[in-house]
Amino acid sequence: MRHVGHSFLFDYGDLVIRVSYLSESRLKWEQTKGPQAGLKAEEQYDHAAVRDDVIYFWWQEKDSSVVSQVVDFGKGAVFTTWTSPDRKLAGFQGKVR
Repeated sequence: MRHVGHSFLFDYGDLVIRVSYLSESRLKWEQTKGPQAGLKAEEQYDHAAVRDDVIYFWWQEKDSSVVSQVVDFGKGAVFTTWTSPDRKLAGFQGKVR
């Protein structure tokens, strides 16, 4: 997978997350802009290639929230859904830098 060993900024406007893919099953993220700037963690993730430059990722965080996202590295776009620990669903669309 081309994403492994690389870091990307997922820019959703008022919210920016830096994601570093450490391996094919481990990533780290840090909120660099937004209401919880500085918050960071490492996660086990899984993924499936939609096509060579489009990948579907998913993981469950330690607080039981769930992230599901499609990243189009070719077009520089990210589409994310996040389910909070109290089961509230939020969707985000942003740019990949």
